[in-house]
Amino acid sequence: MFKHTLYACAVTLICAAPAAASTLTFTATSQFPNQSSDFSIVFDDADKDGLLSFDEVVSFSGFTSLQSGNSYSELLRVSPVPALTDEPQTFTSGGFAINSWLFGEGSDRTTAQPSSFTYAIATVPVPASALLLLAGLAGLAVAQRKRAAA
Repeated sequence: MFKHTLYACAVTLICAAPAAASTLTFTATSQFPNQSSDFSIVFDDADKDGLLSFDEVVSFSGFTSLQSGNSYSELLRVSPVPALTDEPQTFTSGGFAINSWLFGEGSDRTTAQPSSFTYAIATVPVPASALLLLAGLAGLAVAQRKRAAA
């Protein structure tokens, strides 16, 4: 029984650790809160470089242009932010070089300049339930060991 409990603990640690370590939250705080909202992006850092890529996006909080009153639930383009994203510095649309965030809602689109925000990236914490599971498995292992020693 002790051997099985030990195996269960090892499998739990192996399965839980990579998911927690690679999930990051990118937060953009508006420098002009009367014009635009803050937003956040949860992304799975599959290549472990610590940089946000569009293809790694898991969820997007949404963005609101307070000037127009429109809300956007789709992230259509990640803006290049030095040391925080690994997107190309510009892309071309209609002959114009564009270096901005691109948000959408249906057919409605809007952009936001990267200089309008301050940025941070943080790891997503391991859920408390995972820690409780590990504590329970460790308790079972201790109880089995005491029972086997008696």
